[in-house]
Amino acid sequence: MAYLRERWDAGCHNGAELWREVQGLGYLGCQGRLRQALAGWRDPDEVTRGRKSQATTRPSGQLIAKPSPRQAMWLLLRPLEKLSDEEHRLRDKILELCAPVAQAQRLAHDFLDLIHRRGSGGLDDWLKRAETSKLAELKRFAKGIERDKSAVVAGLSLEISNGQVEGQVNRLKCIKRQMYGRAKLDLLKARVIHGP
Repeated sequence: MAYLRERWDAGCHNGAELWREVQGLGYLGCQGRLRQALAGWRDPDEVTRGRKSQATTRPSGQLIAKPSPRQAMWLLLRPLEKLSDEEHRLRDKILELCAPVAQAQRLAHDFLDLIHRRGSGGLDDWLKRAETSKLAELKRFAKGIERDKSAVVAGLSLEISNGQVEGQVNRLKCIKRQMYGRAKLDLLKARVIHGP
């Protein structure tokens, strides 16, 4: 424990690394036991959901949390007017540091704009830009749209939708799954009409 305290005070807070070091000194216990012993030494602000929080220090000394991939995605896709000043600065920094992310963000915003405008006028141009981009995921997405382009154009330009039909089909499949395949037509009809 004296060795661990010395290393902890020296700035090594990685449990796995400390466990390997004390194993070399003859410790025979498991890594989980060592982590339990170290848990009391951790600062509560340092731990987020069982992990060390990802944080960086600003020149002013104020901490800024680094966003998770999911948080960064929403930060990049959310409209600018809905971002706080801090989020706006972080978003700009992400776009400045990573050109592929900036390209993906532009293409994603343009595609969302096509959906919101409910028009297929710019779809061909968007597909060309996505296919010539260096982003494999967007290239695959564009190829998928090309394969079923008539349905995508219809979805973007027509007011009618088969969403209700898809919802009812999904409901029937759920009912049938609940009965583990025993749903013959008469039983299925009774459950659909009269409920569970």
